[in-house]
Amino acid sequence: MYNFGKPGVEDFGHTHKKIIPASKKLIKKTNLGPSLKKLDPNLDVKGFDLPRDDIKEIKAKGNKKIRIGNDTVDDDIKYFKRYILPQINKAFTEKELKEMELYIEYPSKRLNRSKKFAGESAAWLSSKNKKISIIDLAHRKDAPTAVHEIIHALRFTKGTTLIKNVHADEAETELEVMARLSPQERAKITCNDGYYKFLKGNKCKARKEDVKIIDDNCNLKNKAGLTACIRKNLKKTNIGKVKIPKKYHLKK
Repeated sequence: MYNFGKPGVEDFGHTHKKIIPASKKLIKKTNLGPSLKKLDPNLDVKGFDLPRDDIKEIKAKGNKKIRIGNDTVDDDIKYFKRYILPQINKAFTEKELKEMELYIEYPSKRLNRSKKFAGESAAWLSSKNKKISIIDLAHRKDAPTAVHEIIHALRFTKGTTLIKNVHADEAETELEVMARLSPQERAKITCNDGYYKFLKGNKCKARKEDVKIIDDNCNLKNKAGLTACIRKNLKKTNIGKVKIPKKYHLKK
């Protein structure tokens, strides 16, 4: 069920480049990425007329509104509230949630048709350079993937994404997922998911060793400092030393 979504090179290789078909006429290019020619308040997600029949708003802690979409959202949103939302509330602070604008396609027909990825995120700039993240989740009960993709959204919002080193960014994000999740949720992640599939040898042992390194060196209660702490300790971890196959390298 679980994986960390598309390899970072594919996720970030398309950052600021994805155009939803229904919105092409609204987009103009800027140095910061696509921006809207106008902002219509009737659009489903701030600045984007997503091709969804139904979009609902739910409240995370701090009364933060998150938009959930699907043609059958009325049936699916109860699963989101039961399996995904509680883990989001535990993994992120009120301040972090407040900073982000999130739309989550749940479950994503596109990802389920491809049968390749459990999650994917896209970063957008609306008019007035408002940052928006659109997240696709394939599975109803997959909280670890949701947390992973929302960390990408948070990094985009705060400007801490390593655009020039997408593999390091993806490795850091995987470590941050494990730092933010409870031990019970960590246990749901299979050993070879995400970039751990590139590691040779005992992947379960490698993942446990990496968790201990982050637990020992970072203050997990200080969510605001997690990214910087993980970045500082990345080279100590197994995933921080992984060699990415050439087919995943960015083309120059």
